[in-house]
Amino acid sequence: MDVTGERIRKRRTALNISQAELAEQVGYKNKTTITKIESGKISPPRSKVVEIAKALQTSPAYLMGWTDDPSAQRDNNKPIPQPKPTIPKGFIPLPDTKSVPVIGNIACGTPILAQENIERYISVSSLWKADFALVCKGDSMSPTIQDGDLVCIRSQPNVENGQIAAVLIDDEATLKHFYRHDDTVILQPENPRFTPMTYTKEEINDLRIEGVAVGICRGLPDYGPGFNMMAFITLILTIGLYMLLGFAALIIAFVIALLCALGYHAQKNKVKQTQPSKRVCPMCSSPKVRFKHVVNGTTSTGGATTVSGISLASGDTKIHRRNIAYCENCGYSFDFTTQDDLNAQYNKLNTNEGCAILVAVILGVILITIWFYSH
Repeated sequence: MDVTGERIRKRRTALNISQAELAEQVGYKNKTTITKIESGKISPPRSKVVEIAKALQTSPAYLMGWTDDPSAQRDNNKPIPQPKPTIPKGFIPLPDTKSVPVIGNIACGTPILAQENIERYISVSSLWKADFALVCKGDSMSPTIQDGDLVCIRSQPNVENGQIAAVLIDDEATLKHFYRHDDTVILQPENPRFTPMTYTKEEINDLRIEGVAVGICRGLPDYGPGFNMMAFITLILTIGLYMLLGFAALIIAFVIALLCALGYHAQKNKVKQTQPSKRVCPMCSSPKVRFKHVVNGTTSTGGATTVSGISLASGDTKIHRRNIAYCENCGYSFDFTTQDDLNAQYNKLNTNEGCAILVAVILGVILITIWFYSH
């Protein structure tokens, strides 16, 4: 009998709780699993150890054999001391982050109209002290800033010569190296194929510095709306089935599209109510958590590099689709869900829901038209 199973049995017996009662409290269908755990035939998942410890009014540390005090409750502020495990290769410290709004587009080339409405939120390093982020268009600041990069801006009215600034020109925004000499301002692109923008005397009054670039997020997924190819394929198949089966095929396809839209809507609401993972280990409550990104079976470590004085956040173009966290204190591994992950799920479901509604509307119009002309 292993330590965990033995201590679960002793603690359950001391509290006069039956195996069936314990199984019900922790979500098992019957007492069979508890019997196997206590006999040492199987080991409970560490996530279940937390639930079992709560039901038995003790701590996961006691059940795992890390402490001999059965009455010790888990202290969220004092991680359980134990030998420090070896950190697996590829795991890096989990950085402190903050959520900043993406408030429109900023030009890296021909200026485009600045949009002040918030499009979405992204998580960036708190060390940047960024206030908002803008999407770059064009390649005038290449190779430092590329088309599609999210540039994080710290709001401030003045910048030093040579810094990359977000500048409003007659309510249009651009991103350039800023230089000021007496009564002349030069907005210098980094790409030599582009000509510097020079402003003198009264023209300077048309310029307004919005802030300085403090970080670049490259490779983040685009959460904007897009047409789902499945919607197009569904329409083509429906037309084909209509030619074979007639009016009934359209009704069946309409109902399926409607059910899909309702299903996507329900999943979307579920994701909206989900909170991102806490920055502590669920097993021992230690804040010493490392993580790595897993993308289609490969790993992509986070972190930042610096190019021309600007930190580049996670340069891999395949930004995390799944985050695996690892506790330095107890060695526990668990899935770590970020706000960006939830945003990606939500917007994908939102796009699918919109496509399903589009298909349903088109089929509905076709059904009504056929019914009207046939009667």
